[in-house]
Amino acid sequence: MSSTVLHQAFRYHCLERIAAAEPSAGRDIHAFVQWYVWSQFLTEAEQYTPDDFSSEAEAQEVLKWIVQSTQVYCQQHYARRVPRAIQEADDRLVQSFIDQAGEQATALLQTAATRVDTPPVPFRRVLTQPEYREVWSTFQDKWGKQRSGLYMDLPIDALTKHLLQRGDTRLYYLHPFAHLQSYTLAAEWLNKMFSYDDGYWIALDFSWYILADGNGYPKVGGQWLEEWLKHHG
Repeated sequence: MSSTVLHQAFRYHCLERIAAAEPSAGRDIHAFVQWYVWSQFLTEAEQYTPDDFSSEAEAQEVLKWIVQSTQVYCQQHYARRVPRAIQEADDRLVQSFIDQAGEQATALLQTAATRVDTPPVPFRRVLTQPEYREVWSTFQDKWGKQRSGLYMDLPIDALTKHLLQRGDTRLYYLHPFAHLQSYTLAAEWLNKMFSYDDGYWIALDFSWYILADGNGYPKVGGQWLEEWLKHHG
């Protein structure tokens, strides 16, 4: 139980920090570093689920290792991600902000397992590279290179509720190029994450899909989904 609370609390606070920093991340170096580092913490943490830990102690050790290794990674790679508007930021200042985020995360881990009042975070796990390839291959086999579908507006909130009602509680989300941004996840994330990013939302049984086309007109496949959207789209 404590490993579940710990992992969930860590993810929840990562999401909080990311949301707080994101609006200013393109123009303020401190906000950018907070957004970048906590996003990396979250990506690493979501490669695990609570079931991967045999005890709270093991979860603590893994999450501490994530914090430490992610700090090193961010120190080495942040320059590739800095927005143009703040590229002239002093390296020492950036390094100090990265260290600050690491200290905040370490302090959080010391108390996270006791935070039983942390709001629940829906299930989400990063796909491994073999999983990503397998899901993508199965999807292509099912729908072919010329995937038929309809372009239309999507009532995402209503669709999310309908998916839950019909029992589609877990989905795949596939980023077109990156397995570390691809997930098996709770259907609630459709409402929270959906954007026109060229990503694919796919049923676990591959019976339907949504392509969030970057032109702003989503493409869908699957008989029940197309019929439902004729009445709700």
